[in-house]
Amino acid sequence: PVKQCRHTFGTYYRLFAHEVLPKSVRSALYMDTDVVIMSNINHLWRHIDAKSLFHWGNDRCAGFIIINNSEFHKIWDYIRQIDFNHAEYIRYKGINDQDILEKVHDAFPHIVGSLPQEWTISLANGAWKYAKNIV
Repeated sequence: PVKQCRHTFGTYYRLFAHEVLPKSVRSALYMDTDVVIMSNINHLWRHIDAKSLFHWGNDRCAGFIIINNSEFHKIWDYIRQIDFNHAEYIRYKGINDQDILEKVHDAFPHIVGSLPQEWTISLANGAWKYAKNIV
């Protein structure tokens, strides 16, 4: 059995945004409250692939993802195909949306879009290394 854990409002928003956003909204950017944008956000949209259910960086941070609102409902079909009981660390710490999105990415990489490194720079992954290349 998978350990139960608490979920934040952000968790529910990321997983169910397609249920509450109007169908006219094609893509939605989800950002955690500690994210800072240091460039024109309009440049981000040119990296979007309409076939991907969501986009994130190589560091796979659910705190900065673009949700394809018109396709994201399909994620539940993919989630149902994953056996989360085999993930040992999840059984002990519980499961959250980050874990779900990572497992979907691992099992079905063709449905996940990748954002360029300059859009996923964080202090956690060495932002100082990229200081000259920030968008």
